[in-house]
Amino acid sequence: MGSADEKRFKDSSFLVKDDTLKYIECDFYRFLMSEGFELFYGNYGVKWAFVNISKKTFAYGRPGVGYVPVLFDHAITIDEFKIIYNIFKKYRSKNLMEF
Repeated sequence: MGSADEKRFKDSSFLVKDDTLKYIECDFYRFLMSEGFELFYGNYGVKWAFVNISKKTFAYGRPGVGYVPVLFDHAITIDEFKIIYNIFKKYRSKNLMEF
């Protein structure tokens, strides 16, 4: 990972795991791209991906490589990610204590 990419993708990310993620054309990757997420790196045929909501970036997993710290030190499912992402989108434009 080059230094510019490291700075851009340095924050903690969710580690999303699902059997479908080993395929580049899976629904979850299409969903992320439709939401404006930017892809980093090629597909390595693994069942996980790193997703940074605040920077709207994601990277395919790669055997033996941890690109960034994983939030909560545990993988989450696609459904769990979508719940978290929808909450984030709901409050994204609001002030800290505004509901």
